[in-house]
Amino acid sequence: MTPPRFIVSRRRFMARLAPAAALAALSVAPTGCMPPPAGPPPWWAPFVTVDPALTRRGLRELDFTLSRNAGGFARLSGSFVNRSGGRLSAAWRVLWLDGAGQPVDSIGAGWRVVHALPGASGFLAATAPRDDIDDFRVEMIPAERLSAGAARRGHAG
Repeated sequence: MTPPRFIVSRRRFMARLAPAAALAALSVAPTGCMPPPAGPPPWWAPFVTVDPALTRRGLRELDFTLSRNAGGFARLSGSFVNRSGGRLSAAWRVLWLDGAGQPVDSIGAGWRVVHALPGASGFLAATAPRDDIDDFRVEMIPAERLSAGAARRGHAG
């Protein structure tokens, strides 16, 4: 019985993979004591505020993508890696802005908490409440600040 045409031999597969693997090896960020190469800040830097306490606690490799879903609504996705030795809990919220720069109220406008174990990634995702959203702002703080604020106001936290 002859194998189907779509099956590629291991040798041919590895030959196709080798150039991609070599390119990936060149694009890996340096590790150890060397700082990452200096370059322009990411596109999202002016829109995202991260409390320095999170960075001190191990929040690294923060990245965001912005897209539109099938309904035309803005979709924001983010991720980070916990490079500390313990669990990292970050509170975050998105403020969506309309064309005039005014905040748009939404059901998901409050603080949300994301947890990441050591060496693991944490993920954030939000969808704009309307299709005429032109801008956004993201804030990230240590999650325990939410509990402390709620206790001061008399709310359960």
